[in-house]
Amino acid sequence: MYIRKLIILIFCLMHILALNAQQLAVYENESKIIKADEQSYNLYLNGKWQRLYDYGIGQLEKGIDFPYLRMRTGYAALYLGKYASSLHQYKKVYRNNKKNTDALYYIYLNELYLNNSIAARYYASKLSDSTRKLLKVKKLQLSEIHSEISYKKPSSDLRGDGQYYRLGLNAYLGLRLNLELNCAFFNQTINEENLIGVTDNQNIQIAQQELYGKLQFALNGNTSLIGGFHYLYTPFNNFTYNNTIAFGGIGYVRPYYSIKGIYHHGNLSDSSYNQLDLVLTTYPLGKPTLYTISKASYGDDFVFAQIAGCRIMPKVWLEANTTLGNYETWLDNDNLYVYNDIDTKTFSVGFGSYLEFLKQGVFSINYTLTQKQLFYTSTDFNQHSITGGILWKL
Repeated sequence: MYIRKLIILIFCLMHILALNAQQLAVYENESKIIKADEQSYNLYLNGKWQRLYDYGIGQLEKGIDFPYLRMRTGYAALYLGKYASSLHQYKKVYRNNKKNTDALYYIYLNELYLNNSIAARYYASKLSDSTRKLLKVKKLQLSEIHSEISYKKPSSDLRGDGQYYRLGLNAYLGLRLNLELNCAFFNQTINEENLIGVTDNQNIQIAQQELYGKLQFALNGNTSLIGGFHYLYTPFNNFTYNNTIAFGGIGYVRPYYSIKGIYHHGNLSDSSYNQLDLVLTTYPLGKPTLYTISKASYGDDFVFAQIAGCRIMPKVWLEANTTLGNYETWLDNDNLYVYNDIDTKTFSVGFGSYLEFLKQGVFSINYTLTQKQLFYTSTDFNQHSITGGILWKL
């Protein structure tokens, strides 16, 4: 009996000690939260954005976590241009409280600053009508007009100079649906005696006309569906090709990166063609001042393309790119560019610059060197391309 009472007494004492320890832990945590709330609020009121950001991140890493701390840290990150970090904080708050319209507003802004326009539109669809009106977000809206001109100079006498022209627009057909339309023209005269069935092989006139359309629909704040087509009308002396390539895929965005997968299927020069693209875009600094785009394409041949860009001045970006792989046909930039000439492409490298002007415009100039092999003979030659473009935001 004595032992039984002793066991019960020990059990009760342990229970009391555990409750006291738990209450003490709760009290200590509440004290830390109160201190973090006061400190972060003072830094916020005084506009000490770098100190506020460092303090907020430090407290979160220690396990001190409450909505106002994340929102103040997110605001400091936004002010400092750390858009990915700011987006992460506000999304954390919004997931736990869908009625927090302040968090929703700053999620929209950060997605916009990270060039995730379709994700930004998704979150805009959840804002009030008055807020969207203040932000000038409309359900039906022409958002961009863009044009491009390219001049291509081959080093081989058997290939004439090429010219490429493109005119396009972007429009929103709803708060979560984006439409891109382009028309393009490509002209070149080539000499190829090894082509069978073509009249006047020394003067083959290529006057290709193209029509391109792409739709992107935001399923949620991270995922979007992509689909479209590219029609090419290609006169080739006594031959005429009517080719259509359809494509579809899915895109997934996160604060520091995005992933996209696209599948293409159609006909080129009356032959079936299929291609699968995997694209990874990263913002290592959490903002578009530094970015990389890596693309792997699996078609008739394997092609890998790499782009890296950085902002060197407030309104000036520099970009470099390279493409590796031996291919005759390749679809680039979500099927916008179709490389389907008869020569084999073996390597390309390019450099470009982008300049913002008048707040709404972007001017671009790019140079690309492409190494090619002539059809049938596989003789090497180079092609130099100069491309200029203008994008105007409405």
